[in-house]
Amino acid sequence: MEPTLDEAIQSVFGTQRGLNPEQVQHRQPELDQARVQFDEVRKAVQEGDWEKFGKAMDALKRLLTEPAK
Repeated sequence: MEPTLDEAIQSVFGTQRGLNPEQVQHRQPELDQARVQFDEVRKAVQEGDWEKFGKAMDALKRLLTEPAK
């Protein structure tokens, strides 16, 4: 586990592939949602609320695996 979502993604996937500015702008809402959801996962862990953790992790997984709309 890394301190930030960006560092965690970097740790898992290695070097980031380059995106052009248009791609970054298009993906920004999804990235923002993933960051918020990741914070919910971390908060649940800190609170020891494993049911909340599971739900938050499932939501994060959906955000990261579903194609952008």
